[in-house]
Amino acid sequence: MVELSTDSSAWQRYTNHLMDQHNLRGKIATVESMTTLLNREYNGIVFNAQDWRVYFKTEQDLTYFVLKWS
Repeated sequence: MVELSTDSSAWQRYTNHLMDQHNLRGKIATVESMTTLLNREYNGIVFNAQDWRVYFKTEQDLTYFVLKWS
């Protein structure tokens, strides 16, 4: 597994996008909901809501995510 820094601009843009979606629906984003959404398209996993550690299954998955959201 490959870790993505949560300080990256790609992660910030992605989470802002998801938070906007969740806020529009009146829901709060959780580790589980973020993992479900991230895993569905990017093979990513979120751990621990306190420090939001984000991992991708392969380097290729991470690169695709960063290219799309940077």
